[in-house]
Amino acid sequence: MLLIQAADVEKAIDIIGSLPGLEAVLGIETAAARFRLMASRIGDLVVIPDIDTVFGDLPDETEALDASYQSHGSLYEMDVPLLFLKPEGKYPDSEELKVNLDLTRFLYRQVL
Repeated sequence: MLLIQAADVEKAIDIIGSLPGLEAVLGIETAAARFRLMASRIGDLVVIPDIDTVFGDLPDETEALDASYQSHGSLYEMDVPLLFLKPEGKYPDSEELKVNLDLTRFLYRQVL
């Protein structure tokens, strides 16, 4: 359910999208489809930072962070390595694991 008027969505996307430090601003339907989210559980707009931007509360407007800082929320941190120590059964094929749910299903099948 949109909290803002549908006619205002594109205007809001344009205004927010013009701010520095953003990769994209997506409407609810686009974001839900792209990231496989339930539209009822996200806001009207999803704002995605660029590679050099992290969102959060700060005492000042900006803060310089060490290059090794990780925010775990941008498009640039989506690839997460998985390590299996002494797995029972077979290793998953890389094609089997596209999202976290795939890993959960794989691990669940290993214990049944």
